[in-house]
Amino acid sequence: MGAPNDHERRVELYVRSLAPGGTHRQQDTVVRRLDALLGEGAIADYDVRVWGDRICRSSACARTADGKHVQDRLARVERWAEREGRSLDGIYREVECESTITDESWVEVRFPEIALAEFEEDELVHLAPSHDVDADELIRVTDRLADLADVTDESDEHSDGRGRRLEAGPVDH
Repeated sequence: MGAPNDHERRVELYVRSLAPGGTHRQQDTVVRRLDALLGEGAIADYDVRVWGDRICRSSACARTADGKHVQDRLARVERWAEREGRSLDGIYREVECESTITDESWVEVRFPEIALAEFEEDELVHLAPSHDVDADELIRVTDRLADLADVTDESDEHSDGRGRRLEAGPVDH
């Protein structure tokens, strides 16, 4: 990756909830770090999006605007992982579900508690968490934030941040 300002880098932070119980400290730490990276010019902007803990791709909710956004991001994540040789196994899990009461079955995709997607222009250029298969290494959100900070420190370039937005997404169960 080049210097942060070679292309404007926009970040989307995905969380299951804004009141996630035991993970609120991690979320707070990540948001504070994103604020700092914004101020340092390492990123041009960031959004926090609530996308719940899972989605059933065939549900009516998945066809709403928020559901389509989640599915679009999930498709981008899957394409990025394939292109970059990253594994999402154990991170984004497809789970077959059954109801013995209604005798129905469906497949859900379950999301990690927190995920960080980076975009340059409109292209997904990095995702955490993901598993770097070649290095046999799990890249966590905090690892990626540290990498972004290191690039900023090395480049010594600064720009004005434009702020952040908070958007609620679907919570599809």
